[in-house]
Amino acid sequence: MSSSKHSTSMNIPVPSIATGSPDDGQQRPITIGLLGDFRVLQGSQIMPFRAGGKSETVLAYLALQGANPLSRTTLVNLLWPGMAPTLASHSLSNVVLTLQKLLAPALQGAPPFVHQTGFLSLNVAAGIGIDICYFDELGQLGDRHAEGGDIPTAMSYYTRAALWYRGDLCIAVDPRTIMERERLRARCLTLLSQLTDYHFRSGDTTTCLDHLWHLLAVDPCHEEAHRMVMRCYMRQGQRGAALRQYHLCVDLLHTRFGAVPETATVALYEQFRDEPKLLGSDMIET
Repeated sequence: MSSSKHSTSMNIPVPSIATGSPDDGQQRPITIGLLGDFRVLQGSQIMPFRAGGKSETVLAYLALQGANPLSRTTLVNLLWPGMAPTLASHSLSNVVLTLQKLLAPALQGAPPFVHQTGFLSLNVAAGIGIDICYFDELGQLGDRHAEGGDIPTAMSYYTRAALWYRGDLCIAVDPRTIMERERLRARCLTLLSQLTDYHFRSGDTTTCLDHLWHLLAVDPCHEEAHRMVMRCYMRQGQRGAALRQYHLCVDLLHTRFGAVPETATVALYEQFRDEPKLLGSDMIET
């Protein structure tokens, strides 16, 4: 069973490419993070922003667009609904000017925004990166290598992509952003499932568990992940931990949904409970 309730931001470490583009290893002066809590990095340092402020909202919605423009009208209606259009437009200009003064020095004086008639976009060419873009692009690079049969390289890209997922999309207030949150979340769960399966089959239960903890932080009621944790513990000779994981799964399902585990989960628990000879065995399969 998979949870439909969403996790809050997680303390997943920022990867080494946190200020660079997905695959060139070059440092980006500014990186905007929307996965988990909102953040703006200058190099590796978090820049101060007032939580929920107008500046945060403008940057977040522009970052969702990538390099694509967003109409000023959309931003005005979002930030100042009901305000006179002229006054609201002036207020938006003031927010943009404040952001420009804050961000331009890190971009060596380049403007952080591209202005078109009635539209605004981030100046990604000047060195502004976005975590969602990195996450998607690294996943796509992994897919290409997987399709070409280079599974180890694909897994390396998937690992780098998953590191960007610190939590669910920090803005989800309308149908579009809610669907984007769900898309990103589902993609993360798929990548992490592929990684756990790969490392388990390779016999690396330690790395497998690392990815499983990340997966369960995103979706605590993901039963297949709980079963994989149990299998890892049994391979490591930790039968008690495997049985405790089952009871944790039971408690989570009951607390969140009033549900019971799937038949496969119960069967695995009973097998590990009744057949201690499986302890440490490489015969335990996915």
